[in-house]
Parts: sequence; C-alpha cells; structure tokens
Amino acid sequence: MTKERLVEFIDCEFGYQKYTQFDIKKLSFNKVQNEIVIKKLNLTLDKNKIYGVLGKNGSGKSTLLRLVFNHLFPSSGNIIRNFSKSKLLDRANVYHSELDAFDNFKSYYSLDFNSDFNNQKYKNKLEKFVELTTLPKPSLYKPFSTLSEGMKSKVAFALNMVFIENLDLLGLDEFFSFGDSDFKKVSSNYMREVLLSSGSAIVVSHDT
Repeated sequence: MTKERLVEFIDCEFGYQKYTQFDIKKLSFNKVQNEIVIKKLNLTLDKNKIYGVLGKNGSGKSTLLRLVFNHLFPSSGNIIRNFSKSKLLDRANVYHSELDAFDNFKSYYSLDFNSDFNNQKYKNKLEKFVELTTLPKPSLYKPFSTLSEGMKSKVAFALNMVFIENLDLLGLDEFFSFGDSDFKKVSSNYMREVLLSSGSAIVVSHDT
C-alpha cells in the first residue's frame, strides 16, 4: 500500500451464520447457512477524498463501513488500513437517558480527553456544544429521556459534531435528518464544513 492509500480491500468477504429450520421438539435449530453479505471485494480508497456509498436497505452499506473502521472482521481476505485516528458516527450512539445534556457532554468529553473540566478546551467545546444544539439552556438541564424526539436529535447531533477534530477518517452511516427544517439547514451546512475539513470521509446513505 502506498502512502496515498487510505484503505485497501483484497479479496475480502464477509458473512454470518444464519440458523434455519427450528425444531420445536428439540428446541434448537438444525440447519446452519452461511449468509454472504460481501463477496470477493477488491477496493482501494485514497486519502483526502470524500466517498459516498449509496444503496438500498440491506445491501451491505453499513457492513462495508464497519469493515473499514475495524468494527467487523472479514470472513476471508485482507483489509489494509493506513489511518490512525478515526470516528464512525451513526444514529445508534448511546446516551445516558437519565442524565441531562450537559452531563452527557461531560461523559463524552472525559472519554475523548480527560476529566479536567476547568481548562479552556473544555469551556470552548461546551460553548460550541450549546451553540450547535440551538436549544435554550433550560432544556439542556432536563433529563435526556424527557426531551422531545426533535430536541434529542439536536443534542445528539451536537454531541457528535463537537468532538470531531484531527481525524484521519470520518464515517457517517445514515447520519442525517436532524430536527425541524430550520435545524436541518444549520446541521447540513455544519456537517458539510466538517466533511471538507476532515480530509477523508465515507458517507453512507440509501437516499440520494
């Protein structure tokens, strides 16, 4: 792999075991099939490019992305990666439902950095987080579980975006449609800036 290459798939396959024909008497499955999701893939991704992966639901887009980010392992073949710091974002990120937005922010910050909440870096990120939510501060003191779905999506967007920095590779898996129409414009514009500044990115969607 050359220095310009980001990821290289070499005869890569991914499959999982699919159990069929449940035997009610034995209370067990008596047949196993190997379900191939990705077959003999040879693919090269270069650095400093933004790639879009478009396809129908169930076509293997998310599987491909998780193979790139080493969240899944190929059944056969090889994947060579030439990046060190990366982040994969999807709508399944975990939040503490009984904590408010600020405490969720602290939790994220301590994972990515440390527990020093008095330095300037923390203050700057917290300020940016509040700005990105576009929500009034009183709402950010309420438990995450009590917020409306639209408000939750705004907090989720801000939590993910504010911690993106100095990445070699950014992945977005169906990471769209946040909040109301006005917020979608704000979030789309900000996400566009993040993608352009990140250098290398992979965006997965079923929607053109």
